[in-house]
Amino acid sequence: MMQLICLNVAEFLQLDLKLKSPESFQLDISQIRHVLVTAHAAIDRDKIFRILDTGPDERGSPRNRYPMVALDEGDNYEITLAAISLSPPTAHLTWGSGMDNLYDRIDRVCKDPNKKPAKGQITRALEQMQSLAEKHMPRQPIIEWSDSTGLHILDPYFLFYLRWSEKYESVRAQLPSPADLFSARK
Repeated sequence: MMQLICLNVAEFLQLDLKLKSPESFQLDISQIRHVLVTAHAAIDRDKIFRILDTGPDERGSPRNRYPMVALDEGDNYEITLAAISLSPPTAHLTWGSGMDNLYDRIDRVCKDPNKKPAKGQITRALEQMQSLAEKHMPRQPIIEWSDSTGLHILDPYFLFYLRWSEKYESVRAQLPSPADLFSARK
């Protein structure tokens, strides 16, 4: 992952020859975003992203949809992935307290605290996501969910792809940063 990002930085800066000595380069936030979005496009996780974002085929009645930040509304799968994509990036989320609290993240992506999925709905969505990931990518573990240990993102490429997906980047862009939230709690 780091090599891919470094390669994208070198291409962005049009460095095609080995430098004679180490040099420093300053990139502004828009340039860094460009490099990371370029790396996102090179990572082959679109198929599994779409599968987990869509969830399993619906049976019977349509899924409940809830108002979301930056998106009109989303179902349990979209809300869960949006919550996972939030900053700070982490490969482990629990129901505990702190910045790795999955339910706090869900509160942040849902517009109305009274209109959001219940914990059990998110748990079932995570169980289904794990099954879908195992079915569609059996040789590459993507996520692991356990009631006792929480959610583990086993594939760092998937986490990177999710964080830089255009769909969920728009959600993050409309939310305060985690540092702002943490300092507001003090």
